[in-house]
Amino acid sequence: MEIQNQTNKAPIRPALVKDSIIFKSTKCECHVDTVHDEYGVETNTLGIRKAQANVELPLQYLPRKGLSLLADAKKDSPDLLLDFVFIECGDSKALADFFSNYGFLFPVPEWKFARFDLQQIWALQKRLKYTLDLVAELQYHKKLQDAGEDLKQSLDTTEEIIHYSRVYQDVCQLLFSEPVTLTNPKSGKDIYRSCNHAFTELLNSPELPAWHEPVPFPVIDDSDKPEWTEKVKDPVRSPRFLLSNKDKRDAYDLVEMQDIDDPVRLLINPARLFDIFRRMDMFDRPLSPEQQEIVAFFYHAENELGHICLERGRDDFGFTKDLESAISIEAQMKKEKVKKYFDADMKRALIHVAVYVLKEEIDHNLHDVNLSYNAEAHSLKWDISNFLTALYYSIFYNQPGAERFRRCKNPECKRHPIFRLSNSDSRSVYCSRACQSVISQRELREKKKHSD
Repeated sequence: MEIQNQTNKAPIRPALVKDSIIFKSTKCECHVDTVHDEYGVETNTLGIRKAQANVELPLQYLPRKGLSLLADAKKDSPDLLLDFVFIECGDSKALADFFSNYGFLFPVPEWKFARFDLQQIWALQKRLKYTLDLVAELQYHKKLQDAGEDLKQSLDTTEEIIHYSRVYQDVCQLLFSEPVTLTNPKSGKDIYRSCNHAFTELLNSPELPAWHEPVPFPVIDDSDKPEWTEKVKDPVRSPRFLLSNKDKRDAYDLVEMQDIDDPVRLLINPARLFDIFRRMDMFDRPLSPEQQEIVAFFYHAENELGHICLERGRDDFGFTKDLESAISIEAQMKKEKVKKYFDADMKRALIHVAVYVLKEEIDHNLHDVNLSYNAEAHSLKWDISNFLTALYYSIFYNQPGAERFRRCKNPECKRHPIFRLSNSDSRSVYCSRACQSVISQRELREKKKHSD
């Protein structure tokens, strides 16, 4: 489906020029408005329209630069993907400046200001940021897998935990964050909806899919009778896993314990997850092997690592055991009693889950990219309908295996905490000379302090 602009013109079309893709955007005028409803609730909106001068901006995909200004191709031109995702959340002025300089994510009117919910735009930016972060972590993981045993063994436990914690956080953010919807202010129709992942849809569906040959758990009381058990298919701890009535009671009791005023909110309904895990190979329309592995992974993660949750007033997800408080994913995974559960099977499954979730997310956001053949010019032509799709496309605009993303070694980096580099470049660990200088000076001060 191609998203039309509000002036009913044809969608924006890039063209192939000298083996590169040109995407034409338009400068905008924008401002942020704050309004309060009758109850005093504050809402921020972004008013935006095409600049009156109607200045077209040719943006070109370039190796090592991603989506950049064509006019600055030979200069230190900005990587628009990185510039957008690393605008500090809440910095409305920086966000408005970005759209003014490079255009809005979707076509906007030429005369009247269109108004968009600023909170939804920040949520969309956050989603793109977690997608990029997951790409970087998976590329890092692949590089480790492709490396020799000496390099893999040199990775200390803390580094490994941080890596898997980031992957887990990214996956959960893409699966369980509130969906993002942007609406055309004029027509009232949605112009963008974030990806509704298959696993999330299964968890939130009103009813489970129909299944065959159900074997209900017998109803038992609290006497000393032995627990009834059942072996179920398990792609993670294969081939079978033993479930009992106690597992079912624990899951259903946790649902009953939840209260709307709890300081933490569970992101997965444990009772629903239990039922899906138990019956996932019995559905009339069986789940795919990838979906079954996701179900099994989260069942074990919820019961062995902790229940993934969102604590009131926080953005990052964490783990909870008692519904009273949350602990960060990284801190939980560092606990000795948790490490034994997050074994090789779970690590392997997490990476498989991450790859599948990333594929769903990227496919959803690239569904507007179309390739066609121009018979007259004997060339290929790409159709990319909007700036947001162009930004997603820029994540992978490179030769396969030739480029990758890396996390800046400066832990306090504010510019580009993740940056592009050649896949053969094993020396670049900073996004810029500025970050390299900051760390060098810090290490110099530490050295001098110890020498004194």
